[in-house]
Amino acid sequence: MSLRPSSAARSRARAKAKAAAPGQAAWRAAAARVRRCESCGTRRGPFQLHHVVYKAEVRRRRGDQWDLANGMGLCLSCHYDQHSRKRPIPLAALPAAAVEFAVRLMGEDAAHVYLGRRYAAETTTRRAA
Repeated sequence: MSLRPSSAARSRARAKAKAAAPGQAAWRAAAARVRRCESCGTRRGPFQLHHVVYKAEVRRRRGDQWDLANGMGLCLSCHYDQHSRKRPIPLAALPAAAVEFAVRLMGEDAAHVYLGRRYAAETTTRRAA
């Protein structure tokens, strides 16, 4: 006896997940339009759209995790370095719209504490390797 769901059940689950995140299509379309890393400036792709306020935090605060104001175009290297904390993105490199999104979601004081913990305080910009 197999405990694995049938392919029809898996297909229904995928369709349900897709329908549950209508903003995700716009997020993916915006990611496809990124042509330059907003952290290091490289034009070598591929690129990804990074959630400045991480998705889990946006969900916890009942915000829209697919709000494009919370996005930042990054090359794969910078995106990996940010999430692994190898080389965090400088606060100064964050888009103004993303900082405003954080303030709207959390309030000014909490947003500055949150961003200060996840992004580098240094003001120098990163350079492509």
